[in-house]
Amino acid sequence: MLTRVHTSSLQTFLTRILIALALLASLFLFAVPALAAASSFPWSAAIFNGPPRFDHSFTVPFEYSHDHIFLNLTINNHPGMVFLFDTGSSVNILDLATAQQLGIQSVLLIKQRGVGYGNDKVRIAAAQNLDARLGAIPIASSMTLIDLHNLELLNVHHLDGILGLPLLHQFIVEIDFADRLITFHPRGGFSYLGSGEVLDLASSGGSMAIPVELATGKRRQRYALLDLDTGSDATVMLYANFIQKSHITDAERKGSLTTVSATAYGIGGIFGLQSVIVPFCLIGHTEMQQLPVFLMHTTPEFSDRRRTDGVVGTNILTLFRRVVFDEPHGRVIFERRAAMNLQIDNTEDATGVGSIWVKP
Repeated sequence: MLTRVHTSSLQTFLTRILIALALLASLFLFAVPALAAASSFPWSAAIFNGPPRFDHSFTVPFEYSHDHIFLNLTINNHPGMVFLFDTGSSVNILDLATAQQLGIQSVLLIKQRGVGYGNDKVRIAAAQNLDARLGAIPIASSMTLIDLHNLELLNVHHLDGILGLPLLHQFIVEIDFADRLITFHPRGGFSYLGSGEVLDLASSGGSMAIPVELATGKRRQRYALLDLDTGSDATVMLYANFIQKSHITDAERKGSLTTVSATAYGIGGIFGLQSVIVPFCLIGHTEMQQLPVFLMHTTPEFSDRRRTDGVVGTNILTLFRRVVFDEPHGRVIFERRAAMNLQIDNTEDATGVGSIWVKP
């Protein structure tokens, strides 16, 4: 999940970019068959059962650290539990050590390969009868248990767990990056009256994905279906399936694109990447020029279920003032900052974006 990338050059663009990859994008695509064979435990209930729905909105502050969103939860009457908000994770996760400290029983602890990014085996289990709350509002009654200790050490930030896509299925989620607030709206009681750009979500196996236009070489423009991933602090990361069909490697051989080796780590261990500057990236009417993106030369198995080509991370999302994830209406809303109409000096900008333009 939380991953540092090391590159040998392009330091102006890349040294401040920390890639944190959406770790458990399809955890139970692989884990459930093995678990179901070993036990009659009702995994679907443990993973997806949620609290009662609410008819009012509520707002909580968040900490933004190392390009990640952290929320404070109360678990079984224990306040101050620190959770990463990760829209790339298919499940809510509680750290195994935290669960043990709170006296929460785990069910059927196993090691499983193919969980998130990387190839290492990961210990996973499940817990029910939880009372997880944001403020006074209950948000989850069950979670997946995973050992997050290594991720905590690598990210240099305390981590008790991860809130993922189940939260977006329960609420319409409005992230205000300018004021560091998240508002959770009831699914049936939200009307958007702002001036943001509304983009349709693609049908991609339950993830939050949109089409993004990329220039992958001279005169080559391609559409990629990318997950909106608050658990990744990349700008854009592309999987092997898109790299192959977009001929990025051909552009590299012809000299129109230059790649630099990089390494990253996810919940499943360390893996290799390459970084490259693409001429432009277009999200709706917002165009980013000279954008550093990361190439993953393997395609995670979970992307077959999601049918996506990569992710858009927080180094893009935070360029906007607000982002509204409205899964019930199949849309995402981007509210631009006023400064987005101006050219940005890439020598100091953490994202490495050369310039940002809003098309008419």
